[in-house]
Amino acid sequence: MRAGFLVVLIAGGALSGCASVSAKPHALALAEDLFGSCRYEEAQQTLDRFIATASPRDAALAKVYLADLSWRRGDLKQTETFFREALDAGRFDAEEALRAEESLGKLLLLQGRYSESLDALELAMQLHEQNRDAHIGTSDEAYSMLAADLAEMGEWDRATEVVDKGIRERGRSAVALSLRAALAERDPAPGRYRRVLFGDDLTVSPANIAVAPIIVRAVAPKYPFEAGIERVEGYAVVEFTVKADGEIVDPHVIESKPPKVFDGAAVAAIWQWKMKPATRECQPVEQKAVQRMDFRLGTHWSDEDAAALRSSKTVDLPRPSTLK
Repeated sequence: MRAGFLVVLIAGGALSGCASVSAKPHALALAEDLFGSCRYEEAQQTLDRFIATASPRDAALAKVYLADLSWRRGDLKQTETFFREALDAGRFDAEEALRAEESLGKLLLLQGRYSESLDALELAMQLHEQNRDAHIGTSDEAYSMLAADLAEMGEWDRATEVVDKGIRERGRSAVALSLRAALAERDPAPGRYRRVLFGDDLTVSPANIAVAPIIVRAVAPKYPFEAGIERVEGYAVVEFTVKADGEIVDPHVIESKPPKVFDGAAVAAIWQWKMKPATRECQPVEQKAVQRMDFRLGTHWSDEDAAALRSSKTVDLPRPSTLK
């Protein structure tokens, strides 16, 4: 099968991960369920009715759901319109605004609108830097997208600095390393670095968009006893496969720091997760996924952290070519 475009623009039904499940309006939760079964017309009607009577903040959130819906239909112009309307309302908290700006930046990058994409992604990065103490972070791919924008504009040195910073802060992902290698060539061919991120097929259509696996239950990893005693902090990045029936297979660590210290705890936690499979046109497909787990003393995962992760619904996807 030809590798699909496989970009999930917004995780788990727009900004669903930015609010607790209990705080989410019923209409938005219903829209997510309708998205999942490809009942797009019903989802549109549900959101339109909700916006007519919702508070300004909830209406802004609903606009991002409408952006998600337009994206799934392959309507890029309407997707952008809803994003900008939601952001212009000025009702989001820092994390919600960051997610929306990052998603808008991705949308613009896909279309080759590099300067506009750069503006959106730099705003997302600013929100990240301003809210580090609150652990509000960008996605793993944000640095790579920003670097790709800069490279497409011929700013090679800045692009290299950004991707190197992403590798230091977010780990040595396959995409980041591929982009780093491509940057060394300083190839001026249009679209060269965009394709490193998203693959050769940049067509956006319902048949070419996949929705990430959905977390049904996230289990917090146990902090290794010796690491806790020795006051060691770090992370582990686990890659695993979610089969078409939702079964998790082959969880393994692809990167960790310090090496081997947190590997066992991270893999043991993933084995206990429950997932819904990735879908393409609402049909389940087997898909590899990647999850980074940070181990920090005093801020380690709790049951509440696991619940928050579950509310975010999705995990990161590796490169498009991993779809089987």
